[in-house]
Amino acid sequence: MTLRKKRCISVIVSICMLFCGLFSIKMESKADSGSGYEYCTDDGFAYLPIKDGMQIMGYIGNESDIIIPSEINGDPVKSIWMLVTDDNRELIRSVHIPNGITKISAIAFKNCQSLESIYIPASVTTVNSSNATDPYRNPFQGCPKLRNITVDEGNQVYSVHDGMLLSKDGTVLVSCQTKEEYDIPSQITRIASGAFSGNENLKKVVIPDGISKIENTTFTGCTSLTDVTIPDSVTEISFQAFNVCSSLENIQLPKNLTVIEEGLFAGCRKLDHVVIPSGVTTIEASAFLGCDSLKTIVIPASVNEIGPDSYSIGQIPGLTLRENLIVYGDTGSYAETYCAENNISFLPMGFVENPFTDVSVGKYYTAAVLWAYHSVPQITTGTGETTFEPKKICDRAQVVTFIWRMMGCPEPKTTNNPFKDVISSAYYYKAVLWAVEINISTGKYPDRFAPKDPCTRAQFVTFFWRACGSPAPQGTNNPFVDVKAGKYYTNAVIWANEKGITTGTDDTHFSPGVNVNRGQAVTFLYRGRNQIKK
Repeated sequence: MTLRKKRCISVIVSICMLFCGLFSIKMESKADSGSGYEYCTDDGFAYLPIKDGMQIMGYIGNESDIIIPSEINGDPVKSIWMLVTDDNRELIRSVHIPNGITKISAIAFKNCQSLESIYIPASVTTVNSSNATDPYRNPFQGCPKLRNITVDEGNQVYSVHDGMLLSKDGTVLVSCQTKEEYDIPSQITRIASGAFSGNENLKKVVIPDGISKIENTTFTGCTSLTDVTIPDSVTEISFQAFNVCSSLENIQLPKNLTVIEEGLFAGCRKLDHVVIPSGVTTIEASAFLGCDSLKTIVIPASVNEIGPDSYSIGQIPGLTLRENLIVYGDTGSYAETYCAENNISFLPMGFVENPFTDVSVGKYYTAAVLWAYHSVPQITTGTGETTFEPKKICDRAQVVTFIWRMMGCPEPKTTNNPFKDVISSAYYYKAVLWAVEINISTGKYPDRFAPKDPCTRAQFVTFFWRACGSPAPQGTNNPFVDVKAGKYYTNAVIWANEKGITTGTDDTHFSPGVNVNRGQAVTFLYRGRNQIKK
């Protein structure tokens, strides 16, 4: 072959940006060590001299059916670091690897989107990163058209069955890129790292009993995967195993897990419910990063560490938190403390039952309503057996009753009733007397409480603030243009905003004169539950 020397800047930058970020390559040319040059054959194979021969670094030719050279300039080609680049990932259809090549890197054919067939000779003994001793790692991640893998019968490490790359003895699944549904055979005792990664066709997979570990990135990028069966024999699921499984809505985790590893479900945008097994002690950072639909997560008392994550509000690892997320756990657990410290909705395990058909999972008020319903004493029973009516306007009687029950239903110290419109048989009778007694409310008029009149947002927050002892705001920052200085509710609103009880109706408005509805009322109470002093 005719040799030509050419600068490697563009090829190396492509490699760096595509796979590893920025990294350096140490040149090991026999004749020109450390020169900073890369070489390329006339037919488009970029290469580097290595200790025992040549290493293919990329293909910049124009052919779709590629035959990799067995030698270059008289030196044997021993390994393939990378063949696919941004420019040829949709060009290459077939690859023939000559005998003599012993090693293929795990990124050699990554995202080769048009690759349909490949021949692996008897000489190949390792598919992995350059310094790894484990010979099993999927080199065909993101090759959705690869249906024809041929392995020479003389190869002592690999074999092929039903279009899948396996170990020679058939016990290790190395690569599966085209199956839509797969009940993995029981003779498979190991699923190699990245085995299904990038398989956009996969919808359902059943992992056989006996598998003990799901290795890192095993199902990364399986964007059609909706159904996964994991046996209890699995005790470890490594980092990013289900990363970017964007169609996955739910998954049952095996009972013997002890760690939810970093990035495990990152990018699973349809995942809406997760139950963490009771033996788990650690949830690592980014475990649920980008799980935008996650509505409920059950965290057991065994969890004593939740790793930090700078990408999420409230710091629960990997959760893109919004108001609709509820964490369920045991009272007094690490999960409860963690949620309280980070302003995350938390409910005890017994609060899972939801009797209300009009309170669905994922609403900002869901956790608050269930908390109010299950609290002792019960703060609200709803407007009916199966209805809460979260959008119904609260009247003044309901508001003081909610607060009174939240405070433990204290008995009024007096039976003196100054209000003509509050009769002794009314459900709110004691609540009103108590509210007047501790100056939560003095009534709307000297002789009338107006129990059926709607309660405004300003009135509600002020009532609750007074019930908490009328604490002074810690600062003077007032984000609301409609909350003027000197109003009866000014300090109450500023304090409530500081404590995260209210964020207003938008960034600059509190809307003090707008009537508060039942969903908002219980949400204010729920967010302020740690502020009360009974």
